[in-house]
Amino acid sequence: DDDDDGDDDAPLPFGGDGVYAPDSAAAAQFLHRRKILTVNGTHTTLAFLTLAAKEPPPHKGLPKGSYELVRAIPGTPGEDELEDLECEETYRNAWCFAVARQLLLLFESDYEVAAAALTECDGATSSSAVDAKLCDALLSNARAAIDRLGRGGDETARVLGAGVVKRYEGRLLPVAKFLETAAKSSPSWLATPLARLLLRKAKLTQTTLRLAVLGLTADAGRFAEPEPAAAPEHEAPSTPKKKKPPASPARPPSKRGDGPASPRRVMSMANLAGLGGGAGPS
Repeated sequence: DDDDDGDDDAPLPFGGDGVYAPDSAAAAQFLHRRKILTVNGTHTTLAFLTLAAKEPPPHKGLPKGSYELVRAIPGTPGEDELEDLECEETYRNAWCFAVARQLLLLFESDYEVAAAALTECDGATSSSAVDAKLCDALLSNARAAIDRLGRGGDETARVLGAGVVKRYEGRLLPVAKFLETAAKSSPSWLATPLARLLLRKAKLTQTTLRLAVLGLTADAGRFAEPEPAAAPEHEAPSTPKKKKPPASPARPPSKRGDGPASPRRVMSMANLAGLGGGAGPS
């Protein structure tokens, strides 16, 4: 942000066949933006694909651990059929995101700047040829990013080290929002000749692109949600105090007088025998 315009003509501090010096500051900014979207974006996509596989629903909140990135390129093709299928699925999702990011780059960039930065065509080249070269350059760079980053070895904690929520909101969610906005615009930007050409060269339909991008974005949103609050611990109910039994009611006074009731006579077997009248035989 503090670049000095007076240094635009200064020689680069490094050189070699792998160094490309853009013709303008606008072209340099375009290439920098392409790098962030394509390389960093692909890394982020692979990281969230990994988290979605390692910590499936119903998990919500920040990841519980760090995992090696899933592979989009098999180590030894044909050695493990299941691994090959998993790699194909990862590649397909990463490719959809990479293509969507190239569309986003074209949507937000000046066409002339993009063409000058990537095609190196002169004024005599037809517009259709420029479009084709522009799409080929974008897709070739996207394939190279997946091929380099899709071989495993890196960790989700490092790739998302700046913050899981920050990377989700900064590098995953904007791509999904772009597709939704571009599809709803009238006329749809995705129906323009340049966008259709890019999709055709990428061998993708709008539907396939949208399902892959919106699907992962929706699932990965779990990791950007606040962790569920722990249920409050309920206090153990206190033991209810035992109620004292009600006092026995006082015996009503005797009807024969106010004095104490006379004790009951307990009749023994001898008394009962005496009531029979006379003594028994001797």
